[in-house]
Amino acid sequence: MQVARRLHLRYHFAVRTPSLLLSSLFVLLVAGCADRDWKQAVAAGNSAGYTNYARSHPGTAKASTAQRRAEDLAWEETIAAGTSVAYEAFRGAWPQSTHLAEATAKAESIAWDEAGRGGNVGGYTLFLARYPRSPRAPEAELRIEELVWSEAVSGNSEESFGRYLLRYPNGPHAAEAHTRREGLAWTATTTADTVDAYEKFVRKYGGGT
Repeated sequence: MQVARRLHLRYHFAVRTPSLLLSSLFVLLVAGCADRDWKQAVAAGNSAGYTNYARSHPGTAKASTAQRRAEDLAWEETIAAGTSVAYEAFRGAWPQSTHLAEATAKAESIAWDEAGRGGNVGGYTLFLARYPRSPRAPEAELRIEELVWSEAVSGNSEESFGRYLLRYPNGPHAAEAHTRREGLAWTATTTADTVDAYEKFVRKYGGGT
């Protein structure tokens, strides 16, 4: 009976030994990779390096440390970049960050400054598209209207005033735009001084000035 038991134990030890060896080798291999990747992250010294480590080795002892360092470095990199796009990117990458509120405020503030420096319709339109609920949205709308009016005045043509009226039919400059557009049309009509020109004017403006 004892001989049979000893043979049974030897059999199970022989069967289990290769699997135990393989498991040990696998653990050593994973630990070696993690150690190598950690050194690479430290050497890189940027958020991307630590983020890659945390994603590649989520169960390791250093994963949480890597995550914290990645966030801290990402915030430092965002501040260094100093653009609205950089702050928006931080918000997207770190939605649970303690810096989220500051990143949101900075992104909007810098975007407003960028729109002001550009001083064109496109810049303020982009601001409104990105921050439609911003307290600055009404002012952005006003500035766009003024810029569109300025472009109409600079163009000083039926077409330029027509573009203003198409966008702002009830805008603050709508009455003036109608008057100036019709005046320009009348000047062109009297300069041409033909039946066709007068008929075209009447069809478009209903009787003239």
